[in-house]
Amino acid sequence: MVKHVVVALIVDVQASSKGAYGANYVEYPSTTSYDGHGGTEIDSDSSAPSGLSVVSCEDRCDADSACQCVSFRPSDGKCWKRGNCVPSQFGADDNYDTYVKTATPSPTPSGTCSNTAGQDCNGRDLQNVVGYSPTDCCNACSQIAGCGAYVYVAGGSYGNTCYLKSSCDATGGCVDGGRCTAGLVEAPAPSPPVPVPVPSPLPPTPMPAPSPTPGSMCSNTIGQDCQGQDITSVTGYSTDDCCKSCSQTAGCGAYVFVQGGSYGNTCYLKTSCVAVGGCAADGQCTAGVHTGPPTPAPPIPPTPAPSPVPAGLSIRVAKALGGRGYDKLRVSLIRQYGQALPQAAEGDVAWSYSSQFVHKWTGMHLSSALVDVEPGIKQSLSLDGFKIDVRIPKQDEGSVGLLIADPCIDESQWCPYANTWDVEHTLQSTLNTLAAHDELDYWMNIGDLFYDQVGDTTARFFSGLSVDVQSRIHGVSMGNHDFWQDGKPGSAQWSDNFGNGLMQWYAQDAMSGKSDASQPFDFSIDPSTYQVAHFSNFFWYNMIGNVAFIGFSGEAGWDQSEAYFEEACSWAQQQNPALLVLLGHWDADNLGCASGMASPEVYGKVSALPACATLGSRIKYFEGHNHCNRIVEDNTGFMVGANGMAGCGDFGLPILDTRGGQATLWYFSLGSGGNRHTNWDEVLGCIKSYGFAGCTQYADIWMQEQINAANYTAIV
Repeated sequence: MVKHVVVALIVDVQASSKGAYGANYVEYPSTTSYDGHGGTEIDSDSSAPSGLSVVSCEDRCDADSACQCVSFRPSDGKCWKRGNCVPSQFGADDNYDTYVKTATPSPTPSGTCSNTAGQDCNGRDLQNVVGYSPTDCCNACSQIAGCGAYVYVAGGSYGNTCYLKSSCDATGGCVDGGRCTAGLVEAPAPSPPVPVPVPSPLPPTPMPAPSPTPGSMCSNTIGQDCQGQDITSVTGYSTDDCCKSCSQTAGCGAYVFVQGGSYGNTCYLKTSCVAVGGCAADGQCTAGVHTGPPTPAPPIPPTPAPSPVPAGLSIRVAKALGGRGYDKLRVSLIRQYGQALPQAAEGDVAWSYSSQFVHKWTGMHLSSALVDVEPGIKQSLSLDGFKIDVRIPKQDEGSVGLLIADPCIDESQWCPYANTWDVEHTLQSTLNTLAAHDELDYWMNIGDLFYDQVGDTTARFFSGLSVDVQSRIHGVSMGNHDFWQDGKPGSAQWSDNFGNGLMQWYAQDAMSGKSDASQPFDFSIDPSTYQVAHFSNFFWYNMIGNVAFIGFSGEAGWDQSEAYFEEACSWAQQQNPALLVLLGHWDADNLGCASGMASPEVYGKVSALPACATLGSRIKYFEGHNHCNRIVEDNTGFMVGANGMAGCGDFGLPILDTRGGQATLWYFSLGSGGNRHTNWDEVLGCIKSYGFAGCTQYADIWMQEQINAANYTAIV
């Protein structure tokens, strides 16, 4: 069998077709779309017709303006119309194919190829790209220098993939458990000429001025690499792409565009550049300097006006791992891209961990330490001279917090409601308001954390939070898009975060640092292997007031995580909380979720563990992944994933309040069906003026229970 080498370049190409009425369709084989999985249902099983061809199925979609895609079952020609289609969220199922309507004509094949089904081939691998037909592979190969052959693998361990090669020595069979089709390009694209090095001019002749990139704020020097602090790397196909990425990335002042080489066409973004010759990545280097200011849109000041955190800094407060004792916090300070480290002053928190970020987002720096606090008392801390106030409720005292999942703040085809809800500023303003009214002990984000692989979106959101909010406890669980940009392991690429940058930004006190608090992370897994960071980085448990929490990632299997859950349950049994809340992202076993690790399944497993079984109905769970806000199981399970992404089109504020001898989950519904409710301004204005507790006449009650150690009986 031939082993194909996986490299990092991913090209978005799919097979295409055309309905009789003229619309173009992109095919996504072995996928299906339905509510919560990349679409909303127009047809039900009873209304969907059978006996159709693909073209006649597409024609049904053409005749319906609400239809954006169709799921088609070839076995009986059954055709379901769907709206709000998001291919990255389609469910995997070999019995179906999904066809997405697009107004963009299919590209004309740029090469002529011959294909042989059932054949693999030896040959020097150039790179691999995502593809959904031999035609996609032919088009991709025709555009890659030196490509003369390819193998299209349908299915297999890496999904539908084109392996591009310089030539083909035919072999039988197919690796990776898929179905192979070998192809030859009749006229492969020529290899580019090898550049002739230009000798450096001798002093005192000055270096020639670099040529500016037309229409940009960058200047480039061909044949030059550069040293400088790396921020991140992104896929790019020209110096213009690198210039644009640099201008949109906080702290970026330079870049190197590498054409070809070990990692394909890549932009290496840097804080600055010290010119060096050659090219370190085995490709052709062009160094660029960004000569203009970064261009992100300025944040709109939240209401009420927050006390600002100094530019380039971000504060993180997380509850310490439960086994360390209730009276401890992990306090962290993040410096972004070039912020100087000050000299420690008397009275400052003594950092036990201080390091540049490792593996990802390496332009950032994290300082972190565990600190002792007195519950119920506001306490001032000095973080390298910057003062914050922290407070945690007394143990067994009521607490209040906001719980969300899947927030997206930049409008796109995948995030169509970011502007409708103004997600960025609505969440910022709400958090700032709750903190100002002292109605925010914590806030939780349950995965797909702003869909950010680079760090700039995350930093932008936190820059709009007041010092007061950033000094409150923040907890996160990781979701599929926190590991893989495309949301699934089968399409992993070199630029994916694999959880690394995010786990350092959010700085939870997780199991990874249990044995040595001065080393809070387990960096043992190198992301260049395309593997997610060690699962211990994403499991934590703690208590805030009378509510205990367990945060986990469904990416790790139960066989890996069971011992952690048993430890957390034994601890929770001793604490006897009013509620034990599980925070897991996935609502179903798909897109990287291990078997049996969706939140409802974990709830069942945890409830059966002897120590947790003693807590009975006090165990609850929250989930996201599916972009809806709804009750999943009465008085038990809740989905809070509608924060801008395509899906149900909901938006609202879920607030858990366990004060006053009662546990209530309030839901302030602000929008549904993709539209704001008419009382949007009225509700948010009330919360701004009176706090959420003065505005509960606008809220639905998703859960309400009396807090009584002898009787935890639901009253609603």
